[in-house]
Amino acid sequence: MNLRVRWTGVTLLLALFAASASPAKGQLVCPQPQPRFDRFSVEDGLSANYVRSVYQDKTGFLWFGTADGLNRYDGQEFRVYRHEPDDATSIVGNIINDIAEDATGHLWIATANGISRLDPTTQQAKSYAFPEPSGPASSRTSDPNESPRLSVRAVEIDSSGTVWIATRGGGLGGLQPGSDQFTFLRADHTDPATIPGDSVSTIFVDQRGTLWTATQGKGLSRYDAASGTFTHFRHDPADRTTLASHFIRSLGQDSSGALIIGLWRGGVDRMPLDQPGVFEHLVGHWAGHGPTGGDHNVLTLDLRGAMADRSGAVWVSTFAPSLERVRFDESGTPHVTRFSNEPSDVNSLGDTDILSIYEDRRGNMWFGGWRGGVSRYDPTAATYCHVRHAGSDATSIPSNNVTALLASADGTIWVGTSDAGLARYVPEQRGFVVYQHRGDDPTSLPDNR
Repeated sequence: MNLRVRWTGVTLLLALFAASASPAKGQLVCPQPQPRFDRFSVEDGLSANYVRSVYQDKTGFLWFGTADGLNRYDGQEFRVYRHEPDDATSIVGNIINDIAEDATGHLWIATANGISRLDPTTQQAKSYAFPEPSGPASSRTSDPNESPRLSVRAVEIDSSGTVWIATRGGGLGGLQPGSDQFTFLRADHTDPATIPGDSVSTIFVDQRGTLWTATQGKGLSRYDAASGTFTHFRHDPADRTTLASHFIRSLGQDSSGALIIGLWRGGVDRMPLDQPGVFEHLVGHWAGHGPTGGDHNVLTLDLRGAMADRSGAVWVSTFAPSLERVRFDESGTPHVTRFSNEPSDVNSLGDTDILSIYEDRRGNMWFGGWRGGVSRYDPTAATYCHVRHAGSDATSIPSNNVTALLASADGTIWVGTSDAGLARYVPEQRGFVVYQHRGDDPTSLPDNR
């Protein structure tokens, strides 16, 4: 089945109707928005229903990292990439944790067994695998033939082209352009300017090119590439402007450029880049001292992750499990919408236990689940109004048999019918002006078709 998203003139124009008018005299029928999700699972060709990461590359392909291989989706079908023990050009592992793309179009695939650089053109990968670390920070040979023990949790690429990896127990790894060895930065508890721990939960490169790291239970750190040092931001129970928790699950950025931080049992924090160390607690508890915004009983605080979409809404996945969208009104009060899985409704969310959240270029939201595969949500799909002929109402559309739609340069919407003439939509009157053939008027339309 072809599930490629297509935008048509009819869809766009109906969206304009919905945005510019409200129901009047039965001519516009606007039902309550109903969230609609498209689901993708192993039955559709996905290699596994456990989806840990989602990424869209520069050419438009969507990539899904699962517990059993990497999947490329072209809008019609999936292509699966797996580790093959007898093929040195296959990816290094099948448990895919994260995906990133470099300036040359190569994909970097973070796995539980190391990391691979995949060339989408040749379908071949170069892999880097690491033994358990020992000793101080050092360079280690990235030999894929060694027994891979070090799990790579996340991968980011900065503006210089350096590939950064977050590892479980091995610290922060970096591969500079032109090099074939990762250098690992590890914690030195006698030096406060080093990374605070070797178990790095996640990393993020912001719009300015700065690398941020979250180490397990040790808060947020900012890396200064020029000096090779870290600046740390931690929770202080005596200061409510500090981070709400030491335990960070996710890092991202909102449309204003501020960092969005998803916290374990701490809700969601926001930090403007020009105010480092000053945290706004958007939703959730702060240091166990009660709610800091909205109804804390509405938002579940055991977060897996959080991200801000281009509209400013924050999407939150939790261990409840649940998926929640938080929107803020002009006063900053959060309003939470919870999305659920309804087994009897194929258009509901495929899985409420969400491991990954991603927004594609069209604004569609993609959610990777624990057991339910991938769900795609089009935020605009629930906003359509139906424009219908309303019998004796002279301001309604003259016929339901619509054969042509046109938006003129000034924004006017024209509707052509097969049997009742031409209509022009008037937003101020929430109705139509109708033009039809009249036998006694030579200046009228020559025909109603």
